[in-house]
Amino acid sequence: MENDDTLPVVSSEEPKVQAYDYIPLTPGQERFYISERAEDARKALKELVNDASYTTDIRDKGVDGAEFIDRHLRYLSSHPNVELHGYLSNLRLMTSVKRRSRR
Repeated sequence: MENDDTLPVVSSEEPKVQAYDYIPLTPGQERFYISERAEDARKALKELVNDASYTTDIRDKGVDGAEFIDRHLRYLSSHPNVELHGYLSNLRLMTSVKRRSRR
């Protein structure tokens, strides 16, 4: 097999970039990111990340706390009709660390 010099060389040192990083924001999404609702969501998501009672760091999928916050803010910015309190409540239920009961 011949060496094809036209193929790009991918370095393992390049930063990991998610596909959604390249999606431009709509005007509605831009308004969301500067709104009080976004600030409330960001604060609540940071509290989730910092609370050991919730699993927000999924290492095998490469998701860290900042990416967790960004993913959920992006979702909320794309779905303006989602009720924030209910969304965060469901997120807490889905990410809560299950504790085994000792009998």
